[in-house]
Amino acid sequence: AERVIADYFTMFVEKAWKALAKQLKISISNLQEIWDLIRTLEPRPGSHYAAADPHFIVPDLIVTKRDGEICVWLNDEFLPEVIWNHAYEKKVADQQDEQIEWFVREKYRQFMWLTKSLEQRKQTLVLVVKEIMERQKQCLEEGLAALRPLTMRDIADALNIHESTVSRVIRNKYVQTPFGTVELRHFFTNSLSAENDNEEASAAKTKELIKKLIEAEDKHAPLSDQKIADLLNEEHQIAISRRTVAKYREQLHIPSSAKRKRY
Repeated sequence: AERVIADYFTMFVEKAWKALAKQLKISISNLQEIWDLIRTLEPRPGSHYAAADPHFIVPDLIVTKRDGEICVWLNDEFLPEVIWNHAYEKKVADQQDEQIEWFVREKYRQFMWLTKSLEQRKQTLVLVVKEIMERQKQCLEEGLAALRPLTMRDIADALNIHESTVSRVIRNKYVQTPFGTVELRHFFTNSLSAENDNEEASAAKTKELIKKLIEAEDKHAPLSDQKIADLLNEEHQIAISRRTVAKYREQLHIPSSAKRKRY
């Protein structure tokens, strides 16, 4: 294993194992054993001594399904609260100074505008998420594999608001669903053609199906990109090219069939 890493690293990771086995005068199954051994090692041993605290995601909204109805509410327990300091107002009001009174009135006007804006933003966020979930309700039962094509314009048109408003509202927002905590932007996805079906397939759904097909494959005979494209067409009526499968597979950080093969 040490010799392979020191002298044949590129050939090894690129899985040019037939040529490598000849050079080392060992079997391909021996290379597989070396591969399995190396994968048990820690490439970043210093990470065990890192002092950084883990980053936890707190969902901004929570979605559940009760009696067939989709329920959406804000998880505002962790949101900062804007309050008006009445004690300070009373203290400065006792000064009986017109300039101070004007200053307090102006600040109170700004406070009311801010609280009203925040409340309106909360309501818009809930409306947007509810509309998203109504259109992606199948995801609440089947997960992201059931995603349908959806754009921000679709939501904006349905709620009679501007598309940029939808974009601002969902930015960096997470929602807790029955299948896990998901960033809201993941519910928006482009469409692909689906043969023999009135429905369109989403790019996100197709990626999820590709991932599941690869997870279930025989690792001794992994699926080629063309075979995955054929299976998507036969089993899910999704017609995409081998090149598109390769692009989605790379976006999922999944290696090619040659590099997934076990010996």
